[in-house]
Amino acid sequence: NAKIGDLTKLKPVFKADGGTVTAGTASGICDGAASIVVAREGVWKYSQTGSSVIPGSGSLLGLRPPIAEHETSYIMTLSKHVSPSLYAYFSKGHGKDILKKLWSPREAKPALAIHPGGPRILEAVGDVFFELGWEEDSLDASYETFSNYGNLGSAAMLFVLANRLRQQDIAEDKMI
Repeated sequence: NAKIGDLTKLKPVFKADGGTVTAGTASGICDGAASIVVAREGVWKYSQTGSSVIPGSGSLLGLRPPIAEHETSYIMTLSKHVSPSLYAYFSKGHGKDILKKLWSPREAKPALAIHPGGPRILEAVGDVFFELGWEEDSLDASYETFSNYGNLGSAAMLFVLANRLRQQDIAEDKMI
């Protein structure tokens, strides 16, 4: 039952670029990992899940409650280093191993549902998949979601999935 004012009093976990982030105000680069189980059977049934933290990403994203009189909502900061960090993680880092567990080049390419955190984030993550042989239009649902709604945090994944279902062009047997 913490109040917003209580969150600002929590001991800092790390020092972010341009500010202090506490356990109560932190929002690491993890909101894009959220999705939903769409069905037990049928197209894109849920089969596995996982989570990973990108090393050194603690200061790349910040979220704090409003503290100045003119601020009416939470203030989010996103470092310009998010996109290159995501690209490096999924092309060379531990994220590459995660992708190998989700898909083998011997298999058909699964559909992609990438969190639309912004154009640069989509470009960086898209580059990883394009280098692996995905078609240029494989992120269209993510780009369209960002264009229509912006970055909705975790909820954006529901919009990306709804976009793909609405298009009725699902040919893939699997989605990552």
